[in-house]
Amino acid sequence: MKLDNTLDALGVLVGSQIFLLTFTIGIYVLSLWLFRRTRVGLLHPLITSAAVIIVFLLATGISYDQYHSATALIDFMLGPSVVALGYALYRQVEQLRANAVSIVSVAMGLVLLFPTVCFLLGVFVLSLFIDIDEITPSPAMKKILSAIDTMEVDTKTEGSKTQVTIKYDDSKFENM
Repeated sequence: MKLDNTLDALGVLVGSQIFLLTFTIGIYVLSLWLFRRTRVGLLHPLITSAAVIIVFLLATGISYDQYHSATALIDFMLGPSVVALGYALYRQVEQLRANAVSIVSVAMGLVLLFPTVCFLLGVFVLSLFIDIDEITPSPAMKKILSAIDTMEVDTKTEGSKTQVTIKYDDSKFENM
């Protein structure tokens, strides 16, 4: 009976607002220390602390709504910090304009990088569970592969003009 009371008390403590707020700040501080110590990009405090908090919430069964209401103070304090960041950016607007091409290039690179990495990671993870050689292509894919397989490319150059002719055996498509 004493163990049940202790577990109940621990559950109440873990779900309390002060614990969740302290836990969040503590995890961020530890993540920041770890990042400064290692300087590994994947251990950035935002990534590390978010991952630890997600695992903690899933392990304890605390809902996101409960967590969000417990850490509302952090959310409230982020408002003025965003305004301060906006003001600092406003003061540097000339420097931002001078480097606009670089900023847009980096932003577009990041926008294109994320889906590419997710796709390649998905293919890699799926290849661990699925033998790709055993996948049977669809009839449309068979036609495309067959066309590529039977393709002949002829080029004729006359002066400054080049004519490219692609021929393929379409008799293979009649049986598919």
